[in-house]
Amino acid sequence: GYTYEKIPTGSATYNRQYAYGGVQLDYPFGNYHAKSRRALAKINAMKTKLSIENLQNKLKSDIHNLQREILLLDSIIKIYKQKVVLSKRVLGDEQRRYYQGRLKLKDLIDAMNSYDEYRFKLINQKVKYSTLKVEYLRLTDQLVQKNSIKSKFRVK
Repeated sequence: GYTYEKIPTGSATYNRQYAYGGVQLDYPFGNYHAKSRRALAKINAMKTKLSIENLQNKLKSDIHNLQREILLLDSIIKIYKQKVVLSKRVLGDEQRRYYQGRLKLKDLIDAMNSYDEYRFKLINQKVKYSTLKVEYLRLTDQLVQKNSIKSKFRVK
């Protein structure tokens, strides 16, 4: 634009001219705040997705490890059952020999201790097995099933 102006100053007039110019540029840069929130939401969604995948993988791994431990304990329990049966037979034989006077008391006590030791080990393995089985059922969401709830607990 251009402006011409007369300014009176005492006895003389003074002319003043103004010239001005400008440039206006309209360019849509976008809403950076909204874009940053959207990018942050995408990052959070990705983190959540990865977290869920990580939990699923951990659950699968835990279930697989529990299955292996349960199978191993099942084999160990079978072995200890055999050891209990054999140590009971040995104890019976040792008792007969002791009553016949062909065995010392210490040897009879050792046979009894061996029999008791295998029985306690068998019991401990069965407790571990039951604990792992309950944990497996919990992880696979089979611990409580609809049919296992007795009718006396239902609301009538």
